[in-house]
Amino acid sequence: MIVTVKNSCKHTLKELKQWMKPEKAGIPLVIFPSSGEIVSEPLGLVLIISPWNYPLSLALDPVIGAIAAGNTVVLKPSEIAPATSTFLAKHVEQYLDSSAVRVVEGGVPETSALLEQKWDKIFYTGNGRVGRIIMAAAAKHLTPVVLELGGKSPVIVDPDVDLKRNILHCSSWNHLYWNHVQPRQPTLQAPVASSSFSP
Repeated sequence: MIVTVKNSCKHTLKELKQWMKPEKAGIPLVIFPSSGEIVSEPLGLVLIISPWNYPLSLALDPVIGAIAAGNTVVLKPSEIAPATSTFLAKHVEQYLDSSAVRVVEGGVPETSALLEQKWDKIFYTGNGRVGRIIMAAAAKHLTPVVLELGGKSPVIVDPDVDLKRNILHCSSWNHLYWNHVQPRQPTLQAPVASSSFSP
């Protein structure tokens, strides 16, 4: 997924000046002749907790956005992908400004210690159970949170459908799209009426 990260960098560099420009804001006539504009400003210190699947791109893509917005970042890679975590810790320190981006390695104790701190934004990709823990920790400081939560993608099969054709279609589409283009979870459940198949 190096290509994804590289494309994110290119896109961000291309669009950054445009994103930084103030936007004109409409002003009511009652305060004429004043003018208004919306100016984007950094939030501050961002915690990014990345997942084990697509561990490089889902760790670095949010870092690119956070830095582009002028924030500083603490990245906590998944301990379930230890080789990637070690790679990120070594190379982020080597190639990026350590006053802007830091990597914290470790498991649940380290993540829990990070969540006790006050952040200006938390970005988490993973499951709903951990998402609830992160949301509860963020609520103590009224920290805004982005939760990109995974899950199952059920398909409900009608009894009148051509079962063989649709199972082939669902599995082919999932393989081509979900596993090669979109980093999400494929269909894992397909409830079928018992009358639709014979043992």
